[in-house]
Amino acid sequence: MQDKLSSQKFIFEIENQKLMYKLDRTAFKAMTAEQADYEMQNTQHLSITERLKIAMYLNSIAYNFPIDNPPKLDRTVFEARARK
Repeated sequence: MQDKLSSQKFIFEIENQKLMYKLDRTAFKAMTAEQADYEMQNTQHLSITERLKIAMYLNSIAYNFPIDNPPKLDRTVFEARARK
């Protein structure tokens, strides 16, 4: 129950932030290993949960879906087979 409430609170916070921020799709660039290491050091203080929430938010913006209703995986595209 607590997880559901915190999830709803997070969704509410994200919806409010959508009004404040807009994803700049031109801002991304290729980085060197040193630059990527520096960026990694800046985000290490965040918990795994916080990082996943940020990733989910960015995916929802990039692929234009509501964060509380992500698209379902189309399982008809994939096929599972046993190895021979």
